[in-house]
Amino acid sequence: MLKRILLPIDPTTAEVWQPAIDTAVDLARKYAATIAVVWVAPPVEDDPVAFVDVHMPALEAVTAERLPADVGTELHLRADWGDPDREICNAAKELGADLIVMGTHGPHAGETVEESNAATVVLHAECSVYVVR
Repeated sequence: MLKRILLPIDPTTAEVWQPAIDTAVDLARKYAATIAVVWVAPPVEDDPVAFVDVHMPALEAVTAERLPADVGTELHLRADWGDPDREICNAAKELGADLIVMGTHGPHAGETVEESNAATVVLHAECSVYVVR
């Protein structure tokens, strides 16, 4: 039984992640689960205290626009210090996620599958991972 689904997205390119968003919503409805939306956002170098103030409005806007109101959501920000896949795995563990639903762009030219964030999350997450293209 799923209780909490972790959905890592980047609000700056939310349309790319729409298939993963749709999948997470379908699963949340089916299992009456909560979606924990996580953005591993760039740090705010000049004022780390402003991190939430700088990034939360974008996450709130995308969530309001792309996730239906009948699905329970939680919003979480994580600072990206160069290892977003590690932050996704840590968030899943800390939030008690039963499943990570994430999108992937597939490998770009010259990039191997192993270099993608999704592949690394699949290898290192302590819970199941559903990768959506």
